[in-house]
Amino acid sequence: MEKRSPKITLATILVTAIVLAVVACMFIYGEEPLSVGVEGDEIVIRGMYGLSVPLADVESASLAEQSIGEMFPHATRTNGYGGFGGTLKGTFHSDGAGSFMVFAGEGAAPTLRIARKDAMDIYISFPDEKKTRALYDRLQERLS
Repeated sequence: MEKRSPKITLATILVTAIVLAVVACMFIYGEEPLSVGVEGDEIVIRGMYGLSVPLADVESASLAEQSIGEMFPHATRTNGYGGFGGTLKGTFHSDGAGSFMVFAGEGAAPTLRIARKDAMDIYISFPDEKKTRALYDRLQERLS
């Protein structure tokens, strides 16, 4: 068996530790609670894969009583996060709905759908259904 130099062993340990730290940070960041609000003339989604959507770009907002998993049982994640706690964030695709963005707990219901004029729809569902309903009411008020 060939003996490695101490410098190579140390470098391997350091690289492994850095990679594990980065992965751990991504999981911690991905599991942060969902933060969405209507601020000024925008819907602001904070955190991993967050974005700001001008209200002028919103075609409609609707509320479905199902969870995202019930609405799109065979959706696949194309660019996003699906963590240990059932947190879903990022871009998903379904044969029936095409590509869409999700910011939700996997089993959380109801689910808010924000249809945009020239971009992917956004689906939002807080673990606390009252927050989802309050966001829907606020959007309805601002879009009227």
